[in-house]
Amino acid sequence: MKKNIIISGASGFIGRALVKYLNNLEYSVICLVHKKENLISLNNVSSKLFSLDDVSSLLTEIPHQKDAIFLHLAWCGSIGKERGDPFLQLKNVNQSLQLLKIAKEIGCQRFIFVSSIAENESYRITTENCGEIDSHFFYGAAKLSTRMFLEIYAKELNIEFINAKLCNVYGIGDYSHRMLNSTLIKCINRETLCFTSGVQNYDFVYIDDVVKALKLIIEKGKASSKYTIGSGRPRKLKDFLTELNINLFPGIKFTYGNVPFKGVNLDLTNFSIEELSRDTGYSPAINFIEGCKKTSDWIKTWTK
Repeated sequence: MKKNIIISGASGFIGRALVKYLNNLEYSVICLVHKKENLISLNNVSSKLFSLDDVSSLLTEIPHQKDAIFLHLAWCGSIGKERGDPFLQLKNVNQSLQLLKIAKEIGCQRFIFVSSIAENESYRITTENCGEIDSHFFYGAAKLSTRMFLEIYAKELNIEFINAKLCNVYGIGDYSHRMLNSTLIKCINRETLCFTSGVQNYDFVYIDDVVKALKLIIEKGKASSKYTIGSGRPRKLKDFLTELNINLFPGIKFTYGNVPFKGVNLDLTNFSIEELSRDTGYSPAINFIEGCKKTSDWIKTWTK
C-alpha cells in the first residue's frame, strides 16, 4: 500500500530532491508549489498550486487523506536579504500554524516541520549575550518561534509533531549562493577566496543524506522529537575548508581572517545526530570531499 505524503515547498532545492527520492519508493506524493513553472510531473506525484498567503484554498484542492503525513518545507525569505526582514519572517509563523490546522482537517496524522540550525544561533545570542545582535538573526528567531508555536498547537489539535533541524545542506540541484556553493564557484573560476578565521563550529550535510534522513523521520521518527540532520562529523569551519583546498583545489590560496565573523559559535553538541540515528537508524553515507566533488562537477555544467 502506498503511503500518502503532502510536501509544502516541494519545488525548492530540498523539496525536489525529496520528491524524486520518495517517488522511487512506495509513496503517493502531493506537492504544494507556488508557481506554474514549478509543477512537478512524475508518476505517483500530483502538484497543487497554492500561496502561503491563502493556505485555506488547500481545503478544496486536496481530498481528505487517511493517515497522511504533512512535511512542511515552504518558507518565505530563506536566503539573501529577506532573511533579515522581520515582518516577512514573522509571516512564516502564522502561515505555518494555518498549514498545521489544515493538515489536521484533511486527515493527516503527523506534521513534520523542517527547520534550521539557525534556531540554535538565534536562541544562544538572545539568551547568553555572546555576540553582536543584528538582522541576520531574524531568520533563526522565526524558525525557533515557528517550531515552538507548532509544537504547542499540535498538542491542542492532537496531531503528531516532529521538528527536523537541518545543518548546512549542499549538493547537486542547489542554485543558490550559500557559503559552500559560492566557495566552489570561486574555486572553479580561480577567484580570490577570503574567509573568517574559521574557528566557529560547522557542519555540512550532502543532499542525498538529507532526503534519506527525512524519509526515515517520516517512517520511524517519534512524536514530539527534535532531530538534527547533519553529517555526524561537525568541526571547525577552517577544517572543512582546508580539507576542500587540499583535496580538490590544491592550487588555489584560501586566506583566513580577512572577513569579520559576526555570528555565534555553537558548541559541537548542537550538531549531534545521536537521537536521529538511535530512533531511525540514520547513518550518513556521503563524506564532505565526495559531496563537494559531486557538487563542483555539477556546477561546472551550468557555469560554463
